[in-house]
Amino acid sequence: MKLTVLQENLYPALRTALKAISSRPPLPILNSFLLKAEKKEISIAATDLYLGMTALIAGVVEQTGRALVPAKLFTESVRSLPVGKLELELNDNTLHVSHPAGKIKIQCQPSAEFPEFPSPDGQQFQLEPQLVKDIDHYVSFSVSQDLTRQVLTTLLFKPTKQGLQVVGTDGFRLSVLTLADTALRFEDGQSVLVPARAFNEISSILKISHSGDKTKSPQDESSQATAGDELVRLVVSDQLKHIFFMVPNLEVSARIVEGQYPPYNKIIPKSFELETTLEVAELVDQVSRALVFARRSSNIVTWQFSDDELKISAQADGQGVFDGRVPLGSKVKAPVKIAFNGRYLHDLLARLNSDTVWFGMNDSLKPVMFKEPGNSNFQHVIMPFRLND
Repeated sequence: MKLTVLQENLYPALRTALKAISSRPPLPILNSFLLKAEKKEISIAATDLYLGMTALIAGVVEQTGRALVPAKLFTESVRSLPVGKLELELNDNTLHVSHPAGKIKIQCQPSAEFPEFPSPDGQQFQLEPQLVKDIDHYVSFSVSQDLTRQVLTTLLFKPTKQGLQVVGTDGFRLSVLTLADTALRFEDGQSVLVPARAFNEISSILKISHSGDKTKSPQDESSQATAGDELVRLVVSDQLKHIFFMVPNLEVSARIVEGQYPPYNKIIPKSFELETTLEVAELVDQVSRALVFARRSSNIVTWQFSDDELKISAQADGQGVFDGRVPLGSKVKAPVKIAFNGRYLHDLLARLNSDTVWFGMNDSLKPVMFKEPGNSNFQHVIMPFRLND
């Protein structure tokens, strides 16, 4: 194998593919990139057997071939070099990297031992970039990070009479986004559990390409440039139990998770004893202040409604107390007290695009709901803490 690439093209591709390298890979060989030089393209591939990423880069191939290169060492080595032309050549399982600033030799492994990537063959869809960003923005933050509860690390794509619902939950909070006008309809009306990690990677690529930040150097980018208005190609393979997301210069693949998603509709309140609106900016400020103290006491933030005011409080055991107040958009009939995980509140409020937020609840032990005025497609539910007083 022998090829020539630019450092400013190779490093972003390596950094992108590195996201598929696990800190604890199931096999030692999965600590490596598969570098492939073919007549029409050069690719960098990585996988942890659940998530796979293949980044394509431009270059000149003099001799085709494959190399299995230690991922982190290769990435750090290329990053250390200045921008400019790199010559890569594989000889006797040693990758020679030549640059005017210096020469690097990296020992490789036999590439035949690397697992083959599945081919994207199945139901195909074209997704608008904004749709991908909306799902990431409104739903992904509610997904669990606990890998021992794999179903909760997914986004549920479920067809309903109202449209396609995209759902995320970690068991304590729930986001539901209903897409009334979308061509995304799976065969036989099936629901699909999509690993949120794969979806988020594509969304992050779209955000980077769409930002158009010309102040960033190639060293700061986490992927190659991708046109911000490009459609995302989605392929769902029932036979292979894989889902694929493709944008120019990048393919992300993931295993479809199989399992029973929680019956989320059962916890969504249908009516409310208390309903009011709150100013988002003021609410964010007060919750942020409360979290300074709440972080020392399991992130517990207490809300107490009375008349036309919301009192927000938190305490750091034995160290101090915070009290803040936010005016209500409408009066409440009777005093009500409820406690939340303040981090959950902050995560939600930081994503709202409206000046106000609608809030509805019943009692201090039942789930509460948040909505954006003017956006009937989004619902967010949070389970409260039990108050001990």
